[in-house]
Amino acid sequence: MRNDRLSTTVVICVEAGKLEHQAVRLVESLRRWGGDLGKAPIVVIKPRIGPPLTGHTLRTFERHNVQFSSRIRTDRYEWHQYLNKPHVLKWAEELATTDCITLMDCDLLVTRNADEWHLREGEEFAACAPDKNIGSIGPGDETEAYWNAIAKVLDIDIERLPWVTTGSETLRIRLLWNSGLYTYRRCSGFSEEYMKCCRKLLDSRVVHREAGSHYVDQVTLGLAQFRLGLKYRILPHSYNYQMEGWSGIAYPALAIRDATVIHYHNAMDPGSWTAFLVQLESAHPEVHGWLRAIGPLPARMPLPWRLPSYSLRALRAYRRRLYLKRCTKF
Repeated sequence: MRNDRLSTTVVICVEAGKLEHQAVRLVESLRRWGGDLGKAPIVVIKPRIGPPLTGHTLRTFERHNVQFSSRIRTDRYEWHQYLNKPHVLKWAEELATTDCITLMDCDLLVTRNADEWHLREGEEFAACAPDKNIGSIGPGDETEAYWNAIAKVLDIDIERLPWVTTGSETLRIRLLWNSGLYTYRRCSGFSEEYMKCCRKLLDSRVVHREAGSHYVDQVTLGLAQFRLGLKYRILPHSYNYQMEGWSGIAYPALAIRDATVIHYHNAMDPGSWTAFLVQLESAHPEVHGWLRAIGPLPARMPLPWRLPSYSLRALRAYRRRLYLKRCTKF
């Protein structure tokens, strides 16, 4: 690794089922094509009660020198799957010895050298702003009321928030990072502040009128970084390139070829699989050949765990509905 780069530990949050199969593909692609980032320590944490990971998953982790830990959340928002991330960051910091932490969602595919995710001296945070999503371009935007409410909850003067330009639409929006991939200094206090902001927003019962509390981890990511005053670097869209199987979009060949990390969402599901492979074939032939031999992600949980998994999902969905009934929507 170059001497000007700080060491980092890659952290992945996983649960049984689809996420673990995605995590296996992420780990294997990271180790194959990730450059120095692919040589970094990897910590995978399962944060909630649920079916165990399969033997195949655990053997793959062992083969790639991945440290796996199973923990159990007991907080009142246990039903919120995206609050898994700040919990996992806290636990990962207990296990890591590196300067930094790089959080990676399971549905990421590394296609080439991803070393830009290493921080350098003087930097404390790095992330991408791929798209507008739930963001706001300012007064007049349909989400501006929501952003004003969030800022009030977190004691932020919204006019002091930085602006970022999205990678896909080139829109100037209030500070909003994608929460699926970022790096921060382990000594910065970020994970604690991030958890504090997530809980404070959930406690306030301020939610988006359509998305509900779905994007809590995403909207608070940049706000926690801002509250701490962390020095940040914006990475280009190619380092967290968004591809969505449900959209049916034919993505630009040049953009896919330049993509270092592809955030593929559900593009490896059986229904989107063929179209996804076609778009990868000329852009990343080696990655394409590897994936073609593996096939799409499994459609279902192993039979013995289907009923327990369904029961847990139903219970958590019920608790989410109870929470949302008492929320103020913006």
